[in-house]
Amino acid sequence: VLALVLPLVAIPYFTYRTWFDLSNQSRGRQIFGHGVHNAGRVFYLGDGAVARAADRLTSDLDRLARPGQHLFVGSADLRKTPYSDAYLYYLNPKLVPGTYYIEMDPGMANRPGSGLAGDVARSDWLVLSHVWDVWSEPNSSRDLMSDEPNQVVRREFCTVQEYREPDFGDPQGPAKLRFTLYRRCRPGR
Repeated sequence: VLALVLPLVAIPYFTYRTWFDLSNQSRGRQIFGHGVHNAGRVFYLGDGAVARAADRLTSDLDRLARPGQHLFVGSADLRKTPYSDAYLYYLNPKLVPGTYYIEMDPGMANRPGSGLAGDVARSDWLVLSHVWDVWSEPNSSRDLMSDEPNQVVRREFCTVQEYREPDFGDPQGPAKLRFTLYRRCRPGR
């Protein structure tokens, strides 16, 4: 009995607490996380600063983009693909995902010849995330691969807006860049 009860007491956030919070959330009560809302949809993030930036981003994208246009979501430096904020596709249902790589896995999406640069080139809108700029694990997520997708961004897209927020724990600190929204400004597809 002690072996079953000890983890619930010693590490509650990794056992019953998370389950309880997420169960309540599914019943419409926001207990855990910060909601990002758009188009009647909600997605919860753990960091309030990132959620506020994502909320403004999705609102702007919803206002500016036309239904059926292609949206690409990726890391700010597409030579590294440790993660993707794929929830932004869910929050923008009128847009078509602009990439085969909805989740950016290292060594797959960013390998030479993967087609990632072509996906970027065929998109109308880009959301490049700075949330994961400092990602560092002792694995292939740190490896820099092809710069071709970044070249397409520089050549064919213009910045619409940068979304900055202070750290959740330090609201008086400098505003960190969280996301950059780009629109196609030069023909490429």
